[in-house]
Amino acid sequence: MKILKRAKNIAIATALLPALVVKSLFVRMDKLEGSFTKKGAWHKLRLDGAVCSDGSTLPAFAKEGQNTKDLIVFFAGGGGFWCQETAARPMSPSVLLLGETAYYLPKVFFFLSGFLGGILSNAPENPFKDWNAFFVPYATGDLHLGSGSYEYISLFGKKKALQHKGRENAKIAAKKCKELFPHATRIFIMGDSAGAFGSVGNAPTIASAYPEAETVLVFADAGQIYSPTWKSILNDIWKADETLVESMDDSGQLMFNLVSWASAQLPNAVFLASNTVADDILTPFQNKMNGGEYEAGEKAARQFRDGLEEAEKLFAESGLPRCSFLTAFNRNPKTGLTQHTLSRSKGLFECKVEGVSLAQWLAEAAEGKYRGLKSEL
Repeated sequence: MKILKRAKNIAIATALLPALVVKSLFVRMDKLEGSFTKKGAWHKLRLDGAVCSDGSTLPAFAKEGQNTKDLIVFFAGGGGFWCQETAARPMSPSVLLLGETAYYLPKVFFFLSGFLGGILSNAPENPFKDWNAFFVPYATGDLHLGSGSYEYISLFGKKKALQHKGRENAKIAAKKCKELFPHATRIFIMGDSAGAFGSVGNAPTIASAYPEAETVLVFADAGQIYSPTWKSILNDIWKADETLVESMDDSGQLMFNLVSWASAQLPNAVFLASNTVADDILTPFQNKMNGGEYEAGEKAARQFRDGLEEAEKLFAESGLPRCSFLTAFNRNPKTGLTQHTLSRSKGLFECKVEGVSLAQWLAEAAEGKYRGLKSEL
């Protein structure tokens, strides 16, 4: 089995890495030293004090748009860890060559700059192309919510410490973002996958840097995993914010708990979410977290769908200021699974519910028009 998995990992890396490397070469990435060299161009900067899980410095990316008062703060995704087994399996060449499943990014690889597409792009069809943007990479395995370190034994028998300081990194990012874009009055805090949870969990931190903001929107793209273990993970493993942990209920619906907690601190904010109904990445993650294998069979897909339905029911009954965009976009005819994340891909423009694209839905929200759009669950 491991031999087959190793061969599969090598095949995937061989197919994807060249394209990612080439794509990253077309992303302008001047170092930001003082002021921006050109509007609309991405710049790389250091976040002094912010660290990746392997202890290296976490960078950030920023671009100056034409609309000086509009700002996107985007939290990236990239897996997660929650136990010894998953901590010992970062997305590294050695783990993949061993034929193991890898669960999280240990550092920010240079080719990840090639993922600044979709809502972060300068594409003519992107309604947010002229906004200022600040991109927070992800390499802490804690959904941007942790504050500490976790000791584990690597696959090679070495003692290591995983730095899961996503929450601390977000505080540093908020301060730097304020320095770069001091006059923003319309703030769109967003993220995909792990960053979807991080965008909501760190929305109060980002918004606190802009007390003068007239509009605060929070958008979570592909942030849905049901698990009864969430509260213990956030408390015992990640050392998340104590007030968040104390506010969590026993529903196992982390996103619902995050929105409930964040909205209490941001009474004027509106929360938005997009999810696909059989997410091909979140499905195996949820199955693994709940005691199964990292797989996305029919049973696992049904359980993911059930969890999504339950979450939507909780939101509907809660009265929280939150709207959903639910879709079966890009469903695989063989597996029945659907695409994971839309906001940084062509799915932003191509995915439509009730004739409305995700890009249009978000643009309308930025102008104060909020509505839920749901495909059949």
